[in-house]
Amino acid sequence: DVDAAFTHNVAATLRNLTTLEANHQAIVRTPGAVKLLVDCSKSKDNSTREHVALGLHNLCTAREEAGRASVGKQNGLTVLIELSEGGT
Repeated sequence: DVDAAFTHNVAATLRNLTTLEANHQAIVRTPGAVKLLVDCSKSKDNSTREHVALGLHNLCTAREEAGRASVGKQNGLTVLIELSEGGT
């Protein structure tokens, strides 16, 4: 099982990277990056789940469609909706 602190750090790092739109293309082109962010949503830690929600939100609001499409393909929209409905 993945350590909770490691999961938190992964989610926080990816969230921080998504704050700059210039990073969005690199993130969505990196195999497994969006899936990893989505997978971190399974954490029981609210702070980790908040990082996931913000990271997915940032990718979904990007000007380039690649970010939104990548999030959608990885079930990220469902996760984002669940998190926004009180999952954090």
